[in-house]
Amino acid sequence: MQTLSIVLTCLICLPVGRVCQGLKVFQPLSRVETLERSNVTLVCVMSSEIPLGPVRWYKGAGSERTHFYSGAPKGGDKNDPRVTWTMENPTVNFTITIRDLRFSDTGKYYCEKYKKGDESKPYASGPGVTLTVTACHVPLWFIFILVKVCLFVTINACFCLAVTRETWRKRK
Repeated sequence: MQTLSIVLTCLICLPVGRVCQGLKVFQPLSRVETLERSNVTLVCVMSSEIPLGPVRWYKGAGSERTHFYSGAPKGGDKNDPRVTWTMENPTVNFTITIRDLRFSDTGKYYCEKYKKGDESKPYASGPGVTLTVTACHVPLWFIFILVKVCLFVTINACFCLAVTRETWRKRK
């Protein structure tokens, strides 16, 4: 039965130009849209624990590709401090949560599996998920009203304080 599933996987993989490796990286959501300063979860699930080796998240592709998060960053790579694994001690679920999103987080994120001992190239990679972060813009009319209210409160507070002081002076 195991052999049949490997053969079927190869028949499915080969026609679309993929190398049949027995391991698949699932990133079920192709697009995620959210607001600035919110949190987002990017899903990445492996079809197997084998082969052993690290999983790394990257933002962008080609020359724009940068390390984003992993359990063990290599070389000069650094993890973004706002990111954590969603599951503790992941074995097949390498889903991450990004806190306090910024507009600059907009981009495509790839989850990649590396084979232990051969980390020069990914063993398997997910299709990627495009994250779109929308800036939280406060309407101009709201700012105008807020400034107007603050000025009104400040002027009234100063006036009340001045009247109170004058009243106390007259009583003495």
